[in-house]
Amino acid sequence: MSTSQYDAIGETYMMKRLPTACLESSNLHTAIASHVKGARVLDLACGAGYYSQLLL
Repeated sequence: MSTSQYDAIGETYMMKRLPTACLESSNLHTAIASHVKGARVLDLACGAGYYSQLLL
Protein backbone atom coordinates (compact mmCIF):
# COMPACT_ATOMS: atom_id res chain seq x y z
CA MET A 1 0.00 0.00 0.00
CA SER A 2 1.36 3.39 -0.91
CA THR A 3 1.65 6.29 1.52
CA SER A 4 -1.09 8.23 -0.28
CA GLN A 5 -3.45 5.24 -0.05
CA TYR A 6 -2.70 4.89 3.65
CA ASP A 7 -3.28 8.63 4.20
CA ALA A 8 -6.63 8.47 2.38
CA ILE A 9 -7.77 5.59 4.58
CA GLY A 10 -6.63 7.47 7.69
CA GLU A 11 -8.56 10.60 6.72
CA THR A 12 -11.72 8.58 6.07
CA TYR A 13 -11.35 6.82 9.41
CA MET A 14 -10.91 10.08 11.31
CA MET A 15 -13.93 11.67 9.65
CA LYS A 16 -16.14 8.68 10.47
CA ARG A 17 -14.84 7.83 13.93
CA LEU A 18 -13.54 10.91 15.72
CA PRO A 19 -16.80 12.89 16.06
CA THR A 20 -18.59 9.77 17.24
CA ALA A 21 -15.88 8.94 19.74
CA CYS A 22 -15.95 12.45 21.21
CA LEU A 23 -19.72 12.36 21.60
CA GLU A 24 -19.63 8.84 22.99
CA SER A 25 -17.06 9.64 25.68
CA SER A 26 -18.95 12.77 26.71
CA ASN A 27 -22.21 10.84 27.01
CA LEU A 28 -20.55 8.01 28.91
CA HIS A 29 -18.99 10.39 31.42
CA THR A 30 -22.30 12.19 31.94
CA ALA A 31 -24.20 8.94 32.38
CA ILE A 32 -21.97 7.10 34.83
CA ALA A 33 -19.57 9.51 36.51
CA SER A 34 -21.79 10.05 39.53
CA HIS A 35 -22.26 6.29 39.97
CA VAL A 36 -18.55 5.45 40.13
CA LYS A 37 -17.24 8.39 42.15
CA GLY A 38 -15.26 6.97 45.04
CA ALA A 39 -15.93 3.40 43.91
CA ARG A 40 -13.53 0.70 42.86
CA VAL A 41 -14.08 -0.17 39.20
CA LEU A 42 -12.58 -3.04 37.22
CA ASP A 43 -11.86 -2.21 33.58
CA LEU A 44 -11.19 -5.73 32.32
CA ALA A 45 -10.15 -6.44 28.74
CA CYS A 46 -11.23 -3.01 27.55
CA GLY A 47 -8.28 -1.98 25.46
CA ALA A 48 -5.96 0.63 26.90
CA GLY A 49 -8.36 1.78 29.63
CA TYR A 50 -9.31 4.98 27.82
CA TYR A 51 -12.74 5.26 29.43
CA SER A 52 -11.46 4.35 32.89
CA GLN A 53 -8.91 7.14 32.62
CA LEU A 54 -11.70 9.60 31.78
CA LEU A 55 -13.47 8.71 35.00
CA LEU A 56 -10.46 9.18 37.29
